[in-house]
Amino acid sequence: INTMDIPKGIILEIGGGSTKVVYYNRRNLLNCEILPFGAITLTELFCNENVKPEDQMAQIEEFFTEQLKNIEWLKDVDPEAQLIGVGGSFRNLCRMTKIMKKYPLKNIHNYVVNDADFTHAYDILKGLDLDKKKKIKGLSSGRADILPSALAVISAFKKYMNLSDIVVSGSGLRTG
Repeated sequence: INTMDIPKGIILEIGGGSTKVVYYNRRNLLNCEILPFGAITLTELFCNENVKPEDQMAQIEEFFTEQLKNIEWLKDVDPEAQLIGVGGSFRNLCRMTKIMKKYPLKNIHNYVVNDADFTHAYDILKGLDLDKKKKIKGLSSGRADILPSALAVISAFKKYMNLSDIVVSGSGLRTG
């Protein structure tokens, strides 16, 4: 919050086993929620060799949207609030989109991933097998298996909250 010039924001952090949602205004915490699943647990939960990867991502989006409906305060979020992405999944998304656009600077903090770039990256990733995902520039090979699940969460969140751009934070919740 202190390193970004975003007065009203909703922070989304997708970890391996949990997802955090934090809503603030003028550096004051208004609400927060910790959901007991993250990129790893969702990948494991919805991994099924008999289901196409695109269908698995659709299942994750549907599941996550249902969980969001249980968070009452989300209905009261100011429409001017901006989405701030925190954590490794957002940093990988940022690196991928910057490479796709041939963006010259390496800085991640405060980089904005617009809706079109997010959709393009998500559409590419959700249909690929693991070996092809590992070859994508900007994507850490250690996250290639779980990043599509994280992007499904982001996609569901953006749709549910009617948000477009993502401001990426280079600092995680642990580092501040």
